[in-house]
Amino acid sequence: MPTSLERSPELAAAPPGRIAQATGPAPRQPEARLDLAALSALPLHGFVQALSGVLEYAPQLIERTWEKRPFESAADLYGQLMEELHRAPEAEKRQLLAAHGDLGDALGLEGHLSLACLHEQRAAGLHSGPMAEREKLHELSARYRRRFGFPCLIALQPLGRGQVIRTLARRLRNNAADEFAENLRQLGLIASYRLQRRCTPPRRALAAMLSA
Repeated sequence: MPTSLERSPELAAAPPGRIAQATGPAPRQPEARLDLAALSALPLHGFVQALSGVLEYAPQLIERTWEKRPFESAADLYGQLMEELHRAPEAEKRQLLAAHGDLGDALGLEGHLSLACLHEQRAAGLHSGPMAEREKLHELSARYRRRFGFPCLIALQPLGRGQVIRTLARRLRNNAADEFAENLRQLGLIASYRLQRRCTPPRRALAAMLSA
């Protein structure tokens, strides 16, 4: 594996004031493979930069994970990240969840999504397809954020647009405590998929997807 590690994800912007429809294929993510030995040897700042696309908006959690180096495997690294996530105070968890963009929103909460998130949403068809479905997704997403104070997080791999809309509609009927716990679970799944993709050689990752 190469030892170079990615910098912070660039931000993809869309014109404000309208529902954006992303056209064309999902952008190729400029992700370097994660070499665990090189990762463990990084100084704090480099370590946070390298993992910022795996667990977004959580530099403080990644900083605490850095203190547990070296990591024996991707599973060990993931386990340490999740331990820090679950040990975090509730206020920190809520702030982390609220920082994420809404499903289907190419603009994101502050006018952008990370490339990793944009790629996953485009791959699931959330920024394309019939206008009625995209408007429904935006309506449900807005209702969810108003009700719970954070967006609905869903690990999109390997879901499609229709499945996401149905899942979002169903989760709107849940209570706040259940959705807080479910969002943390989904955040862990998202990090798991991203870390696996970054740590698995491309041919092995493709074979795993084909045999799934």
